[in-house]
Amino acid sequence: MSQPVWNALINKKMYSMVLAATALALVLPLFWNDRAFAQFDPHEIERAYQAQDYAKVDAIAEARLQIDPYDVSARYYLASALLKRKRGGQALLQYEACAKCGGNSNLAQMARKAIAALKIDERKANPQYFERVKVVPKGAAANGADGKAAGSGSSASNSEEDLDASTREAIALLRKDLADAIEVKRRRQSQDLELVAEEESQAIQEAIGTLSLHRDEMIEAARLDATAKRAKVYRLYKEEEDNISKAYQSRIDALKNSHKKSLNK
Repeated sequence: MSQPVWNALINKKMYSMVLAATALALVLPLFWNDRAFAQFDPHEIERAYQAQDYAKVDAIAEARLQIDPYDVSARYYLASALLKRKRGGQALLQYEACAKCGGNSNLAQMARKAIAALKIDERKANPQYFERVKVVPKGAAANGADGKAAGSGSSASNSEEDLDASTREAIALLRKDLADAIEVKRRRQSQDLELVAEEESQAIQEAIGTLSLHRDEMIEAARLDATAKRAKVYRLYKEEEDNISKAYQSRIDALKNSHKKSLNK
């Protein structure tokens, strides 16, 4: 066999060995990750949290976040465990990360409620207030709307005891209309917030799917944009609710004043 042919065979063999080594280096991490994920229990951290084993929650979250920094469940239960131990500042950071990673998932939505509660008053924030959605009866919702609009309370109810039956009935109808109007506004607000969450989730998924070196910047930009949109939605609907409440309260006050004038004649 001539020397050129022999050199060609050696080069070809070396090339094949390099390819094999490269493939093995790529496949082995995937193999070990598959083994790790095969033993992975996604609900273990939730069970630890429900059992109030917060040290175990910390350990599980730390291990999972090393594998996947975008693990929504790990972020959420770590935050809740921190909050249970009165570490509100650290909890807030984890809730914010959960909300940013989770798009429109249930945990991300609960994280956003937790963030709002913490920013209002860290001392009073507790996971039990935002982990379960409380269903408020329609009548109670109406009373809540009335209270906001009219500054209701014992003084308000006492001032209406002197009104005649027709005036009280007219006021009750106005308050019912007010509650219905507020309910419609809040349904629309929820729809707008869901749309923002869907857009955010889609933008984040598209960023995650890219191979760009600026992926993290793209994800952060999507989150910041969604946060600004949510703030705008909350502000606009708050202004609309306040204007509606003031308009109805003006009509209620007019009825009361009319009744007082009729008594003074």
